Amino acid sequence: EVFRDYKKNVLLGWGARWIDGVVFNIYAVFAIAYLVGSLKYDKTSVLVGISAAAFVLIFTIPVAANWSDRFGRRMVYGWGSLICGVAAFPMFWLMQSGGVMLAGGAIVLALGVLYAPVYGPEAALFCELFDTRVRYSGISVVYQVSGIVSSSITPLIATSLLHANDNQPWYIASYILVIGLISAISTYFMRRTF
Repeated sequence: EVFRDYKKNVLLGWGARWIDGVVFNIYAVFAIAYLVGSLKYDKTSVLVGISAAAFVLIFTIPVAANWSDRFGRRMVYGWGSLICGVAAFPMFWLMQSGGVMLAGGAIVLALGVLYAPVYGPEAALFCELFDTRVRYSGISVVYQVSGIVSSSITPLIATSLLHANDNQPWYIASYILVIGLISAISTYFMRRTF
């Protein structure tokens, strides 16, 4: 029933969810291999930066969720997607520009602050794509299937892009930008079901 009656909403949900999986896996998973393996930063310091970003999310996710209640889920999520995409370039520049402190700061900013407008309103945004009768199945299809595509292969894609560009992160930043645009466009075309 979900695939028959809500095809458009499923596709838009997949497109919107893409930035979530990419941003999280770039800054929380791939960043460890990149910063430790390629830039030779101390692993413990990198992990502290990722942990600090997770701690900051404790506060920024409720703020972003509140914004989505006040200003609209589509608006907050769409702008958050665009900002995450555009911010990839300065974040990778900070990671490369001189030390583990700047790299940790970039991770805290990217994952702890800029990612919150995507993750905070996400559950409510996807709930609004489906009528109550099929909501549970619809959200599961959107979240889990897109997670397979966006989350599971992102570190592999990022590693390939890094090697294709002589260990420079600009192809990765471009990839994040493209995904941010796709997610923002998908969010723009969403409509509430009620």
